[in-house]
Amino acid sequence: MSDNQPSDDNSLELQMIEYCLGLLPEQEHKQFARRLSEDAELRARYQELSDPLHTLNDYHVEVPKDLRGRILSSSRMSGLIRRQQEAELPAKEKRSRLTLPWVLREFSAAAAAILIILSTWAVTANHARQQQYKALCGSQLAGMGTGLANYQIDHPGQLPQIRLAEGDSWYDFDKKKPRRQHLFLLVKMKYVDPKLLACPAAKVRLTLTPQDLDELSDFPDSIPVTYSFQNLYGDHKFSEEQRRQRWAHPAHMAVMADQTPLLSNEGLQPVLSPQSQSPNHRTLTTEGQNVLFLDGSALWKTAPLVGPQEDNIWQAGQLDRYHGNEVPSRPDDSFLTN
Repeated sequence: MSDNQPSDDNSLELQMIEYCLGLLPEQEHKQFARRLSEDAELRARYQELSDPLHTLNDYHVEVPKDLRGRILSSSRMSGLIRRQQEAELPAKEKRSRLTLPWVLREFSAAAAAILIILSTWAVTANHARQQQYKALCGSQLAGMGTGLANYQIDHPGQLPQIRLAEGDSWYDFDKKKPRRQHLFLLVKMKYVDPKLLACPAAKVRLTLTPQDLDELSDFPDSIPVTYSFQNLYGDHKFSEEQRRQRWAHPAHMAVMADQTPLLSNEGLQPVLSPQSQSPNHRTLTTEGQNVLFLDGSALWKTAPLVGPQEDNIWQAGQLDRYHGNEVPSRPDDSFLTN
């Protein structure tokens, strides 16, 4: 690759998305706003990118069905308690209390109104935040797709891949993490910005120094990559002609997605159920995962199934138990682990 343009473009795109969603620090937000006001070309790019994100304003919020009833019930109970307390007061104190009859009525009404507002706002704000994470994760995967496309221009018909030794496994049990040398190539060779590899839902920043890029062959243990890349540990057993099969239907070949459910903070999870979803977005009302396909498209999938054959992106063939050394059953079997 001749220059750093793909990485710079991805970084700028990420900054535009964070600006649109209000995620930039105050100073960076002001600086970017100034750039937009001065650069007509940048404004046009920002408008094109931000229009789809504005649909977040139209999402449907499911307020608990019994919320109104609970609030009204609490309000009525407050009134009953107040009347009971007044009935038990001495006559003199009761007359004093009754000189301001509006106080308790207004207070109860205001409290009920505040409770309604706060309850609705809490549900709405959380839903909006999770939708932002979901949209931003999808956009970051699309940025990864741009990096992959640029890699393929320089290396036709290839995915980023290092030379492996016979018997190498995709999971490192000593470090309790997957080996991600293939994915690291895209960062090391500056096809993608490392910040794209941390889903916003994880609330972490992924940064690497120039020295890291020169000296390392995999992400450091402290770097929390929250996406999973295609498992290429079985490619050596396929012929070149067989490996070309994965390019036959690029719109159906998943190559990257939100983190696999086979991984957690505790390490490898050995059992995979057909209903398993990525842990990145479990707080959403409808679970699912963002998926990047070989043609560069990034889609939200509520089930981990892709293509006409409904290939499960978390499975190697039809296996449901894992030991960290499994490989795809064929070159076009999506098995996202690294």
